[in-house]
Amino acid sequence: MFVNSGTGNLLYAHEGDQSLPLGSGNNTANPSAERSLMRRSSDDESSDEHSEDESSNEHSDEEFDAADVAFRCSYASFKPEQKWRLPSGRTVEDVLHGAYNPKGPSSVSTSIRSWVLDLSNPKIQALFVQEEWNAIKAEVPPLPDIDPLFANSFTRFAGIQTIEQLRHVVETTSYMDGGIKYHYDLEWVDSLVRRYLILLEQQTLTVPERSERWYDTMIWAPILDMCYISIPNVILDRSELICQSYMLRKNRNRTDVSSRVKCGPRLDGILRDSQVRSHEFCAIESAPAQPGGTISTKALNDKAKLLKVQRDMLNRQAIEANHERRVVQKLQVFGISTAGLTMQVSRMFHPKGYVSLLMVHEPHTIPHDVRQLPQFLVLLAAVVRTKLAIERSIEVFRSRSSTNDVQSLLEAIRTAGDHCNSDMTLPPIADSP
Repeated sequence: MFVNSGTGNLLYAHEGDQSLPLGSGNNTANPSAERSLMRRSSDDESSDEHSEDESSNEHSDEEFDAADVAFRCSYASFKPEQKWRLPSGRTVEDVLHGAYNPKGPSSVSTSIRSWVLDLSNPKIQALFVQEEWNAIKAEVPPLPDIDPLFANSFTRFAGIQTIEQLRHVVETTSYMDGGIKYHYDLEWVDSLVRRYLILLEQQTLTVPERSERWYDTMIWAPILDMCYISIPNVILDRSELICQSYMLRKNRNRTDVSSRVKCGPRLDGILRDSQVRSHEFCAIESAPAQPGGTISTKALNDKAKLLKVQRDMLNRQAIEANHERRVVQKLQVFGISTAGLTMQVSRMFHPKGYVSLLMVHEPHTIPHDVRQLPQFLVLLAAVVRTKLAIERSIEVFRSRSSTNDVQSLLEAIRTAGDHCNSDMTLPPIADSP
């Protein structure tokens, strides 16, 4: 049992004190410092032979002890009245703290140490009774609905049983039939169905043992990259990228240029603001086909990596929004993992208390049989719904500093130079130094 001696978080007693929620004091966003750190990280990348990603499964006792201290100090700083109280009277934070075992199953300890409830993990669910779990799941925001115009455009592909039938529909019909005007998402679907037809005709999808690069280039770039290209002022970068939100957290106490910048794991894709690199909205991990599917070692490692990265992205946005509740509780960050022809989407959000929720959606697989064309169309619809949710969250995030009305402007002037909101409830990840 951890006893709060009243001395605060000794591990972070100086700059970036974790006994306070991240974003206060010295953790206030500093654009010039961030840019300097990002430039430094570029110089250090080539010499950083062992990233955290490569050694994620090997932790010393010292690292476990440091993470354990940080986690328990974070818990000790929580205000009882701001915890997430369930219908049973218990709080989510107390349950997680009581169940925490730094040397237990990594899927549980990593989630709890990050103050994240992974709704797809049965070991996490087992910590709660059914009434409590139902109350937790009730806080999951639904994905936006598909535009009926978009959904109706799929009906021309109904009943197709052969490749010849699909080619006939593609060559003789258009989404613009009936006087429909140009629509980017409909144009995107039309181009992908034509591309899918070619892959079926050439029997390309049935070839086993393709490389990760092949899947990224031939399959997922046309689907993901070309879908998200329509989001204003956002770009999807690719290939071995450093998450700026993760890096800023890991280096928040760095004060000497002689110490190496901690870059963290590399990602296969990051959807971010086109002007500010640390404003990140979605992380992507890709892999070739995995025999074990979503329970393969690679898939589980990617899920753990994305969980921490998404948590840092959410925390960075909360800092930028000054932990303003009306903004933070509407934010979502996303993770997409692809393995061969299978894609899975996850969302993270911060509804109540000091806890974030991770919602992992069911995977979708691109079929190599034309008779399963509806399965491919459902995957495309899932990608569009994810894009709509990303757009909605970005709109909320970008409204954080709105001072269009008189009252907001006066409040911004009155509080200019103040520290961050003292009522923030998104705590830092309890990491090792």
